[in-house]
Amino acid sequence: MKKHILLSVPFMGLIAVTALLSCQQNSPETPENLPPVLATTSESDITFPSRGGAGNITYTVENPEENAEVTLSVYNSDTWIHYDESASTEGIVAYTVNPNEGEARQTVLVLSYPGASPLTFNISQNAAGSDPEFVFNESTVQTFADGGAVELRYTIKNPVGSGDVTASVPEGTDWISGIDTETKNILRFTLSENTSGAERETILNLRHDIAEFSLTVIQSGEYKPTLQFQLDTVSVTSTSVTWNCIPSIKDQTYITMVVEKSYWDEFSSAEEYILDDIEYFRLVAEQYGMTLDEFLSGSQLQIGDLIGLTVDGQTPGTEYVIYAYGLTASAEITSDISYITYTTREQKDFGITFNADDYEVEMIVTPADGQRWYWFDLMPDEGLSGDELAREAQNRLNDLIDSYSWLFSIEECVMMYCHQGEDNEYYDNDGPGAYIGYAVYVDETTGKFSSELTTAPLTIGASSPAATGTKVMSRKY
Repeated sequence: MKKHILLSVPFMGLIAVTALLSCQQNSPETPENLPPVLATTSESDITFPSRGGAGNITYTVENPEENAEVTLSVYNSDTWIHYDESASTEGIVAYTVNPNEGEARQTVLVLSYPGASPLTFNISQNAAGSDPEFVFNESTVQTFADGGAVELRYTIKNPVGSGDVTASVPEGTDWISGIDTETKNILRFTLSENTSGAERETILNLRHDIAEFSLTVIQSGEYKPTLQFQLDTVSVTSTSVTWNCIPSIKDQTYITMVVEKSYWDEFSSAEEYILDDIEYFRLVAEQYGMTLDEFLSGSQLQIGDLIGLTVDGQTPGTEYVIYAYGLTASAEITSDISYITYTTREQKDFGITFNADDYEVEMIVTPADGQRWYWFDLMPDEGLSGDELAREAQNRLNDLIDSYSWLFSIEECVMMYCHQGEDNEYYDNDGPGAYIGYAVYVDETTGKFSSELTTAPLTIGASSPAATGTKVMSRKY
């Protein structure tokens, strides 16, 4: 016969708590005159965090005596350890430990049975605020179906000893492998590709001394979106190009630039060209006394849709490449490269160059035909189309001719305001901004233009690389 009795008894001067009791009559199979043996599978040294918790002691009694009792006693426990009647069953003594708001403390639990050697358990509890504790930035990792290596950083408050950490996943979780905690404060693991099309989730458990942390790992059934680019030329002149760059993912940073195709063709692969690009950025950053991260973040990385990007100062009749690829401030490449080609127009009528300083701009024009009359001027670039700019230029010349038409003939006015052969003019420097210079042949008898305008853009001062109508850096080499 077995029975369970709840009772409080003193034991060898110890302060007794309510204990689980057990007794059994000798059965015919029980050897006579053998002493009782009290055994346990529980650890003898147990440490609790300052927040307290629950514990239990498992036991067995061999060769039990009739009406004998198992008693649990606590040495100098005051009131911080309590017998838990609701969680105790035959063979298990459960107890709870109160939160500790003071210094570290310890005691001894003693499990006794008449005629058997007692079992002792050393119970320690950390001082308030001294528990080791994992600190992660996030408690959940969410990834795409692609899989791959994951690296997370964490810290441990109040580490014990060398700070060794163990980590594991539930049995049967075969899509997480390579769990590595050997490097201090870094957790690494690898996710296999999720080909099921459905989301899957598990818990990765970390432990350091008494500190535990459960990291939720969620892998989507969808693959990571690929960053791609739509590149379109808006306008091409003999010395400039304007284009639009539309990324498929709006919140990722990227590079978009222009390079001569002859240089582009020197590389055997797009990846090789990108690496050369990054090295170029590094060299330019050093020239400005900046880190690569600072240089990329401050002036080169773009984000979102960009409309009306402009590069000028190009060579007439030359083939160029516009390209874009994903890049982070730490120079991590995040996409394949997208590109288109174009050729600047041949400049047959005029060559136009500028010399600018803080006070004035010199515009120098060289006509292909030194015998023909031509007119040139410099004006703010207001984004006019070719036809609009031609009308505006004709109106300017008409106003000059009309102002003296009462005194001079049209032909005399043309000779007064227009030029033959290479010539130059000086203009006041009106400050930072975009300007456009143009030159055009003029019919000296009518004062009307007799050719298309040859234009040349001029930028004075810096411009923002992320605004509509922006001028961006052309690739130098």
